[in-house]
Amino acid sequence: MDGDLLILAQTALVLAVWCAVTRLTALLPSRSNRRRALSQHAIDAATPKAPPLKCCSGVPHRPPPSLLQASHAWGGNYWATINLRDGPDYKHNRIKRPALAPLLPCVGLDAFRTTRKVFTDCSEAQAACLPAEVLDAARSAPKGKADLPSFLLVSVHMPAYTGPAADGPTLKFVVYFAVPPSLADDTSGAATLLCDFLRSAASGHREPSGDFYDRFKVIARMLHQEDQATNFFLRRMIEQFNGKPMLWRFFGVWGDCCRRGGVACVNLDFCTGGRIKNAALFQAATTLGSFVGDLSWCLESRADVEMPERLIGGATIVRIDVRSLPTLDVGPSGAVRLVAADGDAWQALSAPSAALSAPQSPRSPQLPRSPRSPRLPRGKAPLQAGRAELPHRWLRNLVSIAAALAVVALTGLLAMISLTRRAPPGAGPSTLLGHLR
Repeated sequence: MDGDLLILAQTALVLAVWCAVTRLTALLPSRSNRRRALSQHAIDAATPKAPPLKCCSGVPHRPPPSLLQASHAWGGNYWATINLRDGPDYKHNRIKRPALAPLLPCVGLDAFRTTRKVFTDCSEAQAACLPAEVLDAARSAPKGKADLPSFLLVSVHMPAYTGPAADGPTLKFVVYFAVPPSLADDTSGAATLLCDFLRSAASGHREPSGDFYDRFKVIARMLHQEDQATNFFLRRMIEQFNGKPMLWRFFGVWGDCCRRGGVACVNLDFCTGGRIKNAALFQAATTLGSFVGDLSWCLESRADVEMPERLIGGATIVRIDVRSLPTLDVGPSGAVRLVAADGDAWQALSAPSAALSAPQSPRSPQLPRSPRSPRLPRGKAPLQAGRAELPHRWLRNLVSIAAALAVVALTGLLAMISLTRRAPPGAGPSTLLGHLR
């Protein structure tokens, strides 16, 4: 009986050690993933420049020196800390290098609330929610070289509800990119790929046999967030996908792609992931008032002639106050009108949770001390000095191997101790082996 209890105690000890070490190895990649996109002084001078548009939602543009300390603002993305594919033979070598400057300059960002999804198509019915320059380009024939549009619009719908429905109240972000005429003269593989994508945008890129089917990638990064309660699923999403280029199908569906005059539109839909994903994204929407992050997009490069992979472009959003955003209302005729911000109406609309319309807490410029929130090493300014860290996968693998060897050695040691206690005094190895049999 005593021997059985000893074996049970030994087994419990081994399991406890294994669980502790497994937890430690799980923490290593998540800490690195959360830190790898946190630091850069400012947007590089090589970023393509273009004057910002006068957008309709009232979210102001801020330049790099003041962007990260601002509230309710947007700016360019921090592209130099993103790693993208590079050749030769990426499928075999798996080489990734820091990104080059984006191909298109970001010239505007709109953020709206909607009662249901409104895909952007730049039609006359949507004139009330489009910048004047974009609307003029949509009304006219393309003026760029080789039938390139003047603007590319990327619209993203984010669920403001927790149920499994594929439609409902949403937060809609529209990012505007100017297409410079010089893009047609760029002979790099990524630029040629983007030109072909823009020229054929009217096809929708929905056919599985098409050249651009399932090639649109998103890079979403949380650069900073003050202390907020997050559920387990949302934390795991941040830990695993923060700053990682992912094909859009992992996040949602290819909502729509179209071309109208001199404007190409891409509509991406976050609202099709089911109850669990919608609940996690809704909780992320409730924390936008303390959130600093960026969204970037690229087309997946596959062949060597398309390498290195290049960003289409991106934008940084800084502490968006959802209560102050206007609402897009679609009338019976299909015309979209802009309704001034109404926090009380949005609170009722986004029930059961009123978190979207809750007053924002005072925003501290310091990074949080919570272990579940990303922070920079001690002594560095928030979101500034330093170099992004890469995930130490070799360290994780080394710890996992050491943990396995330690558990095996501990199990053998406990077994030898048990056998020694059960064997008569002065027994040799042959006697111990006899007990083992």
